[in-house]
Order: sequence, then C-alpha cells, then structure tokens
Amino acid sequence: MGKPAENETLEKTLPPHKARILVIVGAVFLLHAVLLLFLWPHRWPKSYKWLLLPDSVGAYFVLALGVQQLRENKISGEAHEGTDKVTM
Repeated sequence: MGKPAENETLEKTLPPHKARILVIVGAVFLLHAVLLLFLWPHRWPKSYKWLLLPDSVGAYFVLALGVQQLRENKISGEAHEGTDKVTM
C-alpha cells in the first residue's frame, strides 16, 4: 500500500523548471504591485489603489506555489537518491 501513495505524491509535484518559472512569475507580479503602489500616477484617483489587492494576492499565491513545489522536488529528490540502486 505504500507504493501507490508515493506515486500519487510524485504526480502532484511539478518539474523543477516549471516550479522556478512560477517563482519568477510570482516575483514579477509582486514587484509590479509594489511599484504601482509606490509610483501611483497622480492623475489616477487614490481610491483605485484597492485594485492592487488581487495582483498582490495572486502574486503571493503563485510565488508560494512555486516555492512549495521546489521544496517538494528537493525533498523527493533527496529521498530517491538514497533508495536508488544500480543493478547490472
């Protein structure tokens, strides 16, 4: 019964390169929201700043998902290094 659970967790993790892309995209979105917050154009009403909330929440979500996937890949990679056996 231990084998199917391991296979299910392996299917849920993203490849490391895709997880890195998520981290980069999340960081870019977060930087965009922060720059808009501090460099808000004077011709735009101040009351529209609440519109940055979805940007920042989405950026945190994407960034956290990418970091989580990278950690899971690292943990599963370390676990598989110890269990791999070379057979000839």
